Amino acid sequence: MPRLIVIVAALSAFMPATAQTVSALPADRLALANQLSRRGLYADALKEYEALRDSTAVPRDEVLFRLGVTYRLLDRKAEALKCYEKLLAATPESRYTDYARLNRAALLDGPARDKELRELDRSTADKNIRATALYYLGESAEAIKDVKAAVDFYTRAAKLAG
Repeated sequence: MPRLIVIVAALSAFMPATAQTVSALPADRLALANQLSRRGLYADALKEYEALRDSTAVPRDEVLFRLGVTYRLLDRKAEALKCYEKLLAATPESRYTDYARLNRAALLDGPARDKELRELDRSTADKNIRATALYYLGESAEAIKDVKAAVDFYTRAAKLAG
């Protein structure tokens, strides 16, 4: 028996790496990608998420959301926006919808950004999402020197978060 193990080990050293690779189940790949992302290994996580992009074995909305987040963290704004748009169009009732809208708004500029943030404030979104939207609106108001509006947005954000 030990002789068989040595022979198998010796033969496997000469096999191409692709032949040695064992395919992971899509759910395992998604878990791996999530762990890589949590550890800040975004480029590695992105490879896993991209491999799952067309998989029907894992929730499409989660993959699109995680792809968007990872692209955003890698400063690939256009690709992140596309992922959020696809998620919102394909699965508007997803548990990731409001988070995708908030992340999309953070990537937008000017009136489009503020419009999305105001809509989130008026929505039935989670109070933390609404508080974050209000905070971003406070930043926008502050940037244009509208101190009164900025204070109002910050105060409302603090009340929601508090």
